[in-house]
Amino acid sequence: MEKRRMQLINKNLNDIYFYFNNFDVVCGSASEVSRYFPLITAQRQELALLPCFNVMK
Repeated sequence: MEKRRMQLINKNLNDIYFYFNNFDVVCGSASEVSRYFPLITAQRQELALLPCFNVMK
């Protein structure tokens, strides 16, 4: 089960890299992120709660 959860998290991180590909850093709450990206699901918003999200180019 834990391995499955990690796979889901990794998939979501890849999705976030895709969404934020043109941004250097994303900082702020999930609500701020979802305001700009309405396609982000609740599961992705959970990850977006990280204080700052450095996106790899």
